[in-house]
Amino acid sequence: MEDNLAMYDGPGKFEGELALAPLAYGVALDGFGEEYDFGSDGFVDHYTVCEGAIEVTDDEKAELGLSDADVAFAANLLGFIVHKDNSGFVSVSWYEKGEETRMASAVGKLDDRMAQFEMEED
Repeated sequence: MEDNLAMYDGPGKFEGELALAPLAYGVALDGFGEEYDFGSDGFVDHYTVCEGAIEVTDDEKAELGLSDADVAFAANLLGFIVHKDNSGFVSVSWYEKGEETRMASAVGKLDDRMAQFEMEED
C-alpha cells in the first residue's frame, strides 16, 4: 500500500483509516460482499469480505478529498475486508491486485473463526 494515500479527516467511526474507508463501508452496507457476523447478546463483531476494485466518482473524490493516487489505489484493488466492532468503529483491510495469497489467508482465518463461533453457539 502506498504511503501517500489520504487519511480520513476527522473523528468518528473511520478515524485512523484511509479516506477511502467510507466508500468501502458503503459497498459492504449495500450487500456487495460475504458477511461474517460474530455478534451475540448485543455484541457486534461484523466483517464483510468484498472482492474487486472501488470505482470512485468525481463527486466522491471531491467530497472525501481524494487524490489521483487514492483513486488509482481504489481502481487497483483485488478486494477489501470491512470490520465493524462493538463500539461502531470501522476498519478496513486492503488487498491490492497481486496479493491473492494474503487475501485468501485472511478469508480463511475468518472461515475458521466462523466455524468455531457456530460450534460454540450450538
